[in-house]
This record gives sequence, C-alpha cells and structure tokens, in this order.
Amino acid sequence: MWVETIRHTWRQANKRPVRTGLILLQVALGVWAVTTILGALFLLQGRLDDRQYTDVLFCRVIEPLYDASGQRAGYRTLPVFDGSEVDALLGGSDHLSSVAIANYALYDVAKVAENWWQVNGVEMVSAGYGEIAGLDMLQGSFFTTEDVVQGNRVVLISDQAAAILFPDGEALGREITFYHSQNRDFGDTFTVVGIFRTPDAMKRISYNQVHYLIPYISYRTAVADQGKGSGSSAGEGAGMGATSGVGAGVGTTFITLSYRLYAKAKPGKTAEAMADMDLILRQLHGEDVPIEIIRGTGGPADDIAGEMTGPLLILGALVLTALVVGSIGIFTTMLISVVERTREMALRRALGATRGAVVRQVVMEAMLLSLAGGLVGVVAAAFTGTGIMQALSSNWGAAGSFTGGLPPPAALSALALAILVGGLFGLYPAWQAAAIPPAEGIREGII
Repeated sequence: MWVETIRHTWRQANKRPVRTGLILLQVALGVWAVTTILGALFLLQGRLDDRQYTDVLFCRVIEPLYDASGQRAGYRTLPVFDGSEVDALLGGSDHLSSVAIANYALYDVAKVAENWWQVNGVEMVSAGYGEIAGLDMLQGSFFTTEDVVQGNRVVLISDQAAAILFPDGEALGREITFYHSQNRDFGDTFTVVGIFRTPDAMKRISYNQVHYLIPYISYRTAVADQGKGSGSSAGEGAGMGATSGVGAGVGTTFITLSYRLYAKAKPGKTAEAMADMDLILRQLHGEDVPIEIIRGTGGPADDIAGEMTGPLLILGALVLTALVVGSIGIFTTMLISVVERTREMALRRALGATRGAVVRQVVMEAMLLSLAGGLVGVVAAAFTGTGIMQALSSNWGAAGSFTGGLPPPAALSALALAILVGGLFGLYPAWQAAAIPPAEGIREGII
C-alpha cells in the first residue's frame, strides 16, 4: 500500500508543483528550526553530562550544637584535616582517583610592585584540588605534589585577578605578597606559576568564588615563620579592591588545619569510595569523630539547567509555532486535494474500499509530504545549523568547539515529530474523504 501511495502522491505533486513546493518549504522551515534547537540541546546535554559531579565527595567533621533546653540547635564544622589524610586515602583505597584538602587562607591584602589591593578568595589547597575542581588552566600549570610537600611559595590566580593585578598581560613569574590587613609588617611572597579560568565549576567545592590558590603547606610554613594574627577576609570585584595604609597586629593564631576534604571516586565506584573514606578517616581520627561524607549532586550543571529554563520555553514555543504553521499548510493542501478528488474517493468506495482504507491513504499522503519536507529541513540544518547550535550551547554555559556536526538523535527526532504532526493534521481531511457517499460523490463530484 505504501508503494502505491508514494506513486499516487508523486503524481499529485507533479500536477501542482508550485503548491507542493510551497508546502514542502513550510514544512522544511519548521523542521530546520526543530532540528537546530534539538541539536543545540543534545550538544548541551552532552556537555552537562560531562560536567556532572556525582563522583565528587565532600567530607567534613561536624559537632552538634544544643540550646539551653537540650534541643539540637545546629552544628559547627571542626578543623581537623592536616593533610595526612591525602596519602592515607589514596594508599588505602582502590576506588579513589584524587584527594585534596582545602581551607580559606586568612589573607585579605596583597601587594604587587608598589600597589596595594584588598583581596578575597584565597585558598590553601593540596595538589589534587585541580582535578577535583575541573580547573581549566589558561597559562602555566597547576602546582605539583612536590610544590606542596616542599612548601614552595607558588600561587595560581584567576584570569580576572590576572587582568587587574597585571594589566600588561605578563603574570607568569611575577610576585604577589599577601598580608593580613591588621598586620602588614609581615608579608608572604608567592610567585605566579599559573592562570586558571575564573571557575563557575569551583562553586561546587567552595562556598565562595576562588581567585588565588596556594599550596597548603606553603601557607602553614609562612604562618609559622611570621607568627601572624588572624582576621576575616573581604574584597570586591575579581577578589580585589584598591586599599592603602598599614594595620596593627591582632595577636591571635591563624587556623592552619582544614575544615574541608574532597575526593573524586573512580567511575562507577562512588559507593565503595565513600565506604573506604569513612573507614580510613575513622582510623585516623577515631571511631567517635562525627564524620560526614556528602556526594556531589550536580553543582553548576544545576545552575545551567536553571538558566536554560526561560530560553527553552521561548524557543520551544517558537519551534512549535513554526512546525504548526508548516502542518497547517499540509492540512489545507490535503483538504483541497480531497475536494478536487471527490469522484476518485467516491469511486474507490463504490469499488469496495472501506472508510478505513480511504483514511489511511489520505493520512499516509500527508505523512509523505511531511517526510519530504522534513528531509529538506534536516539537510539544511546539517549545512547551516552548526554555527547556531554552537552559539546557543555556548550561551547556555557549554562553550567549546563541536566538530561532530548535527547530532543524529536531533535529526531523527525532528523527522519523527514532523511525520507525527503531519499525520495528525491529515486526519480531518481523511475523515472528510471517507465520509463522501459513493453515489452522491460520483454523481456530483462534490463533498
């Protein structure tokens, strides 16, 4: 039946090429829009899948807090991690690929050449932090395990911080001296060895934006050497703001233990990694220590998905409108065709064709027109839609170079949707054709 329907549809199209061409163009435009948007979504989904963080584990030690009546009133996080946990976990578990500790370094002022800056987002971390955070290095490289062990005075800075501190563009090899604002008699000088992209991804492992990373042992050594005081960090913009003046020491002790420990599980081994971490950390810190291990659940991917909601609703409405417009063309074409072919339909009924057979014929003709227009739209999207797909995906936070072309699922989904909608819009003309009384249709040639 399909073969005969294809032949019949081809004959009808040849009789009225202009009308058929316009209908195919309408459908093609709708399918082109659908294919392009779906292509962008599939590309974006691939990037989001790559950026899911369910293999990242966050560990802390918490102490419950109680009010005067004995009711639990919250908790506080305790600084207990000294760095020995990194080697213990990597050596004691086959299910972990990276482990790192991190804590805020209590620096809030920096000096570059003769310029003073107020800074924030300074963290002391261990070598595995870069892999766990998914850090994108633009220049230089992340510091090594040797840098951490030897306490080398090196620092990584964000591209935003580099642009402000070093406007000449030459940051690598330059020095930054960090201070606490209330004790500028002592400063710790670090050499810039790398520049990283200001990381939205790091939001998943740090509550604040991070602009400076230093080896945690370097920080502890600096604190021990200088005997500095402590305070809270502050800053603005890319972790900095202009400031001046010299403060007085406050005489309190810097915190050099870490509140936070991170690990990255090997693919498919998250549950085993969590069990290993709990066992090993209790061996190190005691069975009664209230250790809490949390599995990462999306981080910035959730942020991107939230940002996409509005644009997707608008684009979805536009795409649906484009496809409906094309399908209305099929509807009117099939309705006119039924009117013009009244005698043919009536004759078929008189020769024994059932109403169902007539309905199937007309619906299949509508679906064939949709398929033909859809193929044109998909081919057009393959040649012209790549740039649009990349632009849309980049704007949604999945910037990158897409070399794979049009995703096949997008093309197949668009074709299937076009055929389905075309068939639905062909139902009413089909019912009209099937409802023609054979005798009346043959005699009058009208519906």
